[in-house]
Amino acid sequence: MLNIHLRSTGEQFKLKTIHFDTKVRELKTILEIICGIPAHLQLLSYLDEGNLVDSQKLKYYDPVPNCTFELDVWFIYEPIVQAVVANNEDKVILFYREK
Repeated sequence: MLNIHLRSTGEQFKLKTIHFDTKVRELKTILEIICGIPAHLQLLSYLDEGNLVDSQKLKYYDPVPNCTFELDVWFIYEPIVQAVVANNEDKVILFYREK
């Protein structure tokens, strides 16, 4: 089992069937389905806060069972993620008008 903490919202996700032979890019694809955050906007880290490399297998980072990986998004997209989670339609629309 692997835990994912979405730092910008505080949400926690438990992945019960993930294997440490999974590549980081595959995990990001799974998280895109679970969280709705596109894989290319995701930043994953474990322990040292350094970004995980998409082509590496999770086991490269020596995770232990039931560990927690941190999921961030590019800082410019944090407000939109927070607005969506809060179901704040006005803030979502405002974000897109500013871009």
